[in-house]
Amino acid sequence: MNIKCLSKNMYAKASAAIVLGVLASSVTVPETALAANPIVSHVYTADPAARVFNGRVYVVTTHDQDTQTGYNELVDYYLFSSDDMVNWQDHGIIWNSKTNTNWANLAYAPDFIERNGKYYLYFPDGGGSIGVAVADNPEGPYVDPLGHPLVDGSTPNGSVQWIFDPSVFIDDDGQAYLYFGGGGEGNARVIKLNDDMISTSGSAISLNVPNFFEALYMHKHNGTYYLSYSSDTSSGMKINYMTSNNPTTGFSYRGTVLPNPWENNFNNNHASIIDYKGKSYIFYHNRVVANERGASTFQRSVNVDLLEYNADGTIKQVNAGRAGAPQLKTVNAFNINQAEMFDEENGIETENASDGTLNIMMGTGDWIKVSGVNFGNGAQELKLRAATDTGSSLDVILDRLNNSPVATIDINDTGGWQTWQTQLTALNTTISGVHDVYLRANGWHNLNWYQFTGSGGNAGSSSLAVELESLSGQNRFSPLSVKSDGGASNGKYIEWPNNGSHQVLSSPSNSASGQVAIKFNVSQTTNVGFNMLASLAGGYDDSFYYQLDSGNWITQNNTTTNGWGKITLQTFNNVAAGDHTLRILRREDGAKLDKVTLNAASGNIRLLADDNSGDDGDYQVPSNNFADNGGAEGSLMNWSKTAGSIRLSNTQSHSGSSSVLITGRTANWHGITFNVGSLTNGNQYDVAVWVKLAAGSADVPITLTAKRQEDGDSSTYNEYEQVATAVASANHWTLLQGFYTQSGTPFEHFIIESDNETVSFYADDFSIGGEAGSGNQTCDLKSKFSWTSTGPLISPQRRNWASIKDPTIVRYNNKYHVFATVFDTARNTWGGVYLNFSDWNQAGSANQVDMNTTRAGNTVAPQVFFFEPENKWYMIYQWGAKYSTNTDISNPAGWTTPKPLLRNGLNNGIDYWVICDDNYCHLFFSGDDGKLYRSKVSIGNFPNFSGYEVVMQDTAARLFEASNVYKVEGTNKYLLLVEAYSPRYFRSWTSTSLDGPWTPLADTKSNPFAGAANVSFPGGKWTDDISHGEMIRSGYDQTLKINACNMQYLYQGQNPNSGVSDYNRLPYRLGLISAK
Repeated sequence: MNIKCLSKNMYAKASAAIVLGVLASSVTVPETALAANPIVSHVYTADPAARVFNGRVYVVTTHDQDTQTGYNELVDYYLFSSDDMVNWQDHGIIWNSKTNTNWANLAYAPDFIERNGKYYLYFPDGGGSIGVAVADNPEGPYVDPLGHPLVDGSTPNGSVQWIFDPSVFIDDDGQAYLYFGGGGEGNARVIKLNDDMISTSGSAISLNVPNFFEALYMHKHNGTYYLSYSSDTSSGMKINYMTSNNPTTGFSYRGTVLPNPWENNFNNNHASIIDYKGKSYIFYHNRVVANERGASTFQRSVNVDLLEYNADGTIKQVNAGRAGAPQLKTVNAFNINQAEMFDEENGIETENASDGTLNIMMGTGDWIKVSGVNFGNGAQELKLRAATDTGSSLDVILDRLNNSPVATIDINDTGGWQTWQTQLTALNTTISGVHDVYLRANGWHNLNWYQFTGSGGNAGSSSLAVELESLSGQNRFSPLSVKSDGGASNGKYIEWPNNGSHQVLSSPSNSASGQVAIKFNVSQTTNVGFNMLASLAGGYDDSFYYQLDSGNWITQNNTTTNGWGKITLQTFNNVAAGDHTLRILRREDGAKLDKVTLNAASGNIRLLADDNSGDDGDYQVPSNNFADNGGAEGSLMNWSKTAGSIRLSNTQSHSGSSSVLITGRTANWHGITFNVGSLTNGNQYDVAVWVKLAAGSADVPITLTAKRQEDGDSSTYNEYEQVATAVASANHWTLLQGFYTQSGTPFEHFIIESDNETVSFYADDFSIGGEAGSGNQTCDLKSKFSWTSTGPLISPQRRNWASIKDPTIVRYNNKYHVFATVFDTARNTWGGVYLNFSDWNQAGSANQVDMNTTRAGNTVAPQVFFFEPENKWYMIYQWGAKYSTNTDISNPAGWTTPKPLLRNGLNNGIDYWVICDDNYCHLFFSGDDGKLYRSKVSIGNFPNFSGYEVVMQDTAARLFEASNVYKVEGTNKYLLLVEAYSPRYFRSWTSTSLDGPWTPLADTKSNPFAGAANVSFPGGKWTDDISHGEMIRSGYDQTLKINACNMQYLYQGQNPNSGVSDYNRLPYRLGLISAK
């Protein structure tokens, strides 16, 4: 936007003298900088579509060209993101309709959304049609999968005056909608999108929108649908809104959200509304930058302001202004910070950098302001990555632009505008605390990133205060909840909500849900005092547990407070210098917990970064780990590098006596490799490695990547797949762990690397579990089993759900998909839920979708598998044997209306289970009568079962229900499990055919397949029952294969001391057992 006579890319084509002469005489530097609003001023932006992805706010915008005099030059979109709402990172142009499609020529107001790991960008080609593009990341690259419009004049009931301004919305039940239209009343439409997000379903629905002009936007808040829009000139060109309890009908006009905003020249507007970190925001545009610079009304700028709701759900009218939104968090001075992330600027431009991401182009007098930079106890140096063909320098200024610089850094001539060098210089003084930072150029250079360093990078004091609600993003937080109370510190606290049944967690464990972890560091061995602000109305039943590191769990009980009060807890004596973790765990519901204060008797105490990854120490190396020399003990066998230098280090190790150290890295792809041999296509592998940064390094992300052999095309992207990323530290070891499914070209090796191109780091204890490519690692079944159990991993998320039980689980597309039963006390009936997550640390916090809101209805005691002959998913469930199908397991709304599964069946049949061999599908089920039943049908006639036979019979206690049948990989055996009682346990049998006969394997209460006799609880026993559940399968199709080398079973258990006698309300939770 701040037009320069020569772009920085052209500087190399002219002499330094000519460049400096031309630019110095042609650039006018404004005397004052722009304030917090608008959020972008170096390019003109409009029509903001804001979304929250991966903990950041992303905003995609229309790009107004610097000199346009109409809207016929709108061809591309910019993307920006922030995690503090003040400093915004420029991700550049992510879409150009002319170059990224073969049919569109314009790019009017966009919208985008994420679904199932894909990002969908909806772009209007002017006012005549809307297209869609798809990417794997918010930043792109986006591709046009259709090659033609998604919506145009031929769309049923879609021919409105202006077919543009798409707003995409996905409801809680998974149904997606696209709102669009413009040109006056009668021109507003909504149409359903199919699950693929790139096709529509049925006809568009007309919406009655008073004084409608354009810019429809749908959002949902506390169960209410809010449809906002830009009104016509007769009503003041405002952002008005309507509400409904339905996304397509029944809307009532509510008023104005945003009057025609400041500096908008009484022109039209376009807004989006989001929730982020407990606050609501409205994004819109105005003409403030254009007005200040004398440009036209066709150059617009994006703003953001806070938005608030009244108690009745109506929206308070937004008082928009230059102040903008408040900053949510400080910027860590000791991180590598991208130069294209800033609050305010003067004169800079951005461009793609050969060194990764973007860089800013700076000329004499140009500057950026980064707001709220936290220097902790002090920084003494500044490191930066720059490129120049002339030589330059950079001032570092604190708080006010007219203050004297605390440093001026000489930037040496690097030999080119994209020839990058990292340079380091000392500051004139130690900088500590929080400051606004100005970086001002005294010459011409490109700046990629900067990083402050120094001995004060580890800030701390003798006291550390932590608001517990700030930890709500941790993986084991649920079923705790953040609540509001004016008497609490900062008005919020956490609580295990009281559902009226006196919920109790009888045994604490590190893996239990409903806990928060405070990670801190003490500078020297010291005593640490612990107190908490809490409201404990009933000391006899408001209690919690806490634990320091791996010490004993301590029960805090029988303390009553009068409202909010400080309670003094344990003083931890002789806490060693270094890193520690304080865990606080729910015990009884109703305890209101707030600010924790830790006081070090001597030295400093400081908070460590919370990466939300849970407790790395809970990770168990797979029992079938086939990594050879993963511990790097005595040799570098199987360890190597892509570039840089590696060696064995005897000074650092996660376990054993040595690790692998890489130094001399000069690019982000320089990393450590580990060779695991060949991997089998279609197989999934559990891959992990521990990493630690070299001493003195600031925290940076480290990535574990899978590399396949080249496939012969010009792109290398298809050969790489990211497995895991975590923020690593020089102070402790960090786990990188994830799952990788081999496909495509043969596997080559794993790479441990970092986007920080110079950081040195250690790696140790590489492991990989799964089926090795050579030898097809499989195991036969044992005759005696032994298991370890987690604590409860999954609890019901809604207060009216008394239990969660009967799980079925499928691992597909690197996610666990779980369907389970709940008892709904509000409806007094059984129902079903669906959730998915990438790893078990996320299981407790994964969103649980009520299946009763879908066409499938009450999906009780479900089983899910992929039926390959029909290329679709099947769900088998009760009451009465029935089934539903879906093409996308991750879309709850995609399940069809149920159909009968079994004709001429058992009247009281329950717990239906399907497994198929090469020719037939077999339906096993129970009747709680001591008999196991089966029906059988050819694969070609599936799912049309009819009639049944008795497979085996015993007493009802010994042959109860919840039968499972699996094919054991690498053998000719099938494994049959049936639940018995009391307490509940599983008996097992094997056969070489699904027709039987079945031979007992481990089938007694004293020697069960799984039960109280052979399951241990390292974190504390929480259940006597090992009940209805499912094995973690090695595949997902109808053959139901399991690998006996690495058996895990997701089961239901319940607190035996709950005091609940009503079967429907037994407090079942889901846990995981793993075979020893």
